Amino acid sequence: METIGKQFYRGMKIKWPFLLLCSGIVMYCVYLDVASENYRTMRYANYLTVRLTGNTSQVIPSLNNTEADTATAVKGLHYPKVPQPRWFDVNSTIAGSVYINHADVTSTGNSIITKPATINKVSVNHADVQPNCKPHETVVFLKTHKTGSSTLTTTLERYGYKRNLSIAIPKRNLHIISSGYFNPSQVYPGKFDMLVNHVRFKKSEMQKVMKPNAKYFTIIRDPRTQIESVFGYFLLFKGFRLPEENAFKTFISRPQYYWDRYPSFAMRNHLKNPNLYDLGLETRDQENTVLVDKAIKRIASEFDLVLIQEYYNESLLLLKKLLCFSFEDILYIPKGVRSSKRRYTLSGALRESINKWSWADAKLYAHFNKTFWERVKEYGPTFQEDLKYFEYRLEETRKNCTIENATKDNSAHRESFLVLHPKADKSCLLMMKSDPDMTKLIRVKQYGNISRRIYNKSKSVVGKVKSRISIPDRRKISIPNRRRISMSVRRRMHTLKTQFKET
Repeated sequence: METIGKQFYRGMKIKWPFLLLCSGIVMYCVYLDVASENYRTMRYANYLTVRLTGNTSQVIPSLNNTEADTATAVKGLHYPKVPQPRWFDVNSTIAGSVYINHADVTSTGNSIITKPATINKVSVNHADVQPNCKPHETVVFLKTHKTGSSTLTTTLERYGYKRNLSIAIPKRNLHIISSGYFNPSQVYPGKFDMLVNHVRFKKSEMQKVMKPNAKYFTIIRDPRTQIESVFGYFLLFKGFRLPEENAFKTFISRPQYYWDRYPSFAMRNHLKNPNLYDLGLETRDQENTVLVDKAIKRIASEFDLVLIQEYYNESLLLLKKLLCFSFEDILYIPKGVRSSKRRYTLSGALRESINKWSWADAKLYAHFNKTFWERVKEYGPTFQEDLKYFEYRLEETRKNCTIENATKDNSAHRESFLVLHPKADKSCLLMMKSDPDMTKLIRVKQYGNISRRIYNKSKSVVGKVKSRISIPDRRKISIPNRRRISMSVRRRMHTLKTQFKET
């Protein structure tokens, strides 16, 4: 006992300075966390005071209580420009004071459908989660083409990945995309919390792989801009054998001519009524007014919410309320943004031509644009206030995660990507990942190192075929590193595997 006591005393004598140092570091980190939270609240208060009243005399001092720091903090806040609804007058004067402690939902305020004249109080500290509300984590997001859906998909995948939710992903490749309807065989077997990959909508088949009580939602876009986006992003001028310059104007001037002349070009189904096609209406039925009206009614009954791309942030607020998510859960970094080199100018005449060509999608968009603002009205009197706070958080996220005004194009110049800030934290790393990158992470997390499993499976098939291969070839196949096998042997192996499967 005496020896053990001496050893313990000697060990503590050596370690206590290290333990004291660790305790100091922890206390300092806690101090920095509290200080940064207070500073963020003050910056938001400054932002709202200057943005809404135009009065810089009421700016709350910064942590250092210096005029220079305060001016810098206010100058660094830029309100992002977003499309405003018809009832919002950007020239109206909104005056008010800053109210620090405010919950997400209040019982008083002006109606958002009428043009707001004044707002008495503006929220700074929003409660991230709605009171008496539990997050709904069983969701199906019908991912449509060129509607900002990749950004929302990665946002939902990030949410599920961090909370260990089961997410349906394809058995092979990184997207489920196919010309047919969704089929359970396209994903791994089981029941899932989330299905957010590229699929064509068929609710009865989706219910077979989803856990009960799933919420269904999707996003659509004005066809007058969506058709141009599809044409530019997927480089469809090549399929029509058109010169790249003014290619879209040439196509939309005679769309039926090119449609009939090239009946098998890629993305054909997404160049007329892409929204209705993704939502389950076949191309051959899109000229039938009765079937189009029936499809719109079916979509309205089968989906809990239809988002609008032109009002992206407003849509995410409605989704936040539907799923009882927090503001942190719906923060995003844009994905799949088309490069400026793949954009075409749209005149009024071209827009009218698109509207006639994609009349079915235009009808779909008009219907859900109307119901969208009805949902906004149901949101409550805090909608505008929550929207301003959400966009402030988005701006802060963009500044913390990306380099200002820095973008890079991919090799085909189809997409522009924001550049990760060198001092970005781990949350930014996950937020910057694309849809394919998230699919890879999810596959490894849910099914282990799938590439290794595929390799082991291929080894077992080769083992069964060994008896049908000559001894010299068998020696080559037994080499662990498959890259060392000559191309001729690989071709012969492929032929034998095919014969083996057929027998």
